[in-house]
Amino acid sequence: MHKRGLKRSPPILSLSYSVEGGKLDLHIENLVLGCGCHSVKVIAKVEKNVISIGYSFAYEEDYDCYCPYDIDCRLEQLSPGTYTLDIYGLKPWDFKGHQTTPTFPDNPKQPEFSEKVDLTKDISVSFPYERGKYF
Repeated sequence: MHKRGLKRSPPILSLSYSVEGGKLDLHIENLVLGCGCHSVKVIAKVEKNVISIGYSFAYEEDYDCYCPYDIDCRLEQLSPGTYTLDIYGLKPWDFKGHQTTPTFPDNPKQPEFSEKVDLTKDISVSFPYERGKYF
């Protein structure tokens, strides 16, 4: 567990979109993962009106507590429109080659987070990021 007695800020997802250039920046702040996380891989895909983001983390050693991390991701050349943003926590991988490049789950109907986002104009918004809300 995280050091006892310390309060953590809840995870927050921030989005910033620019119609000109079609750039969508995502930032997840205070995402709680096992301490000792060495690296995070992020994958993304856009199909019709669904933006899927997946993150996977790597450990070189076992961990015995949890700590907050931040994740950043940028999508470019995204056409304006209304989308469903789905975020998935994917299986961990390590540097010893035990896990291959992360892939999206076989059942994409179970994201950790799902929210409709209006990307028809420039925006900058934040949401509480409630992991497991959609399980």
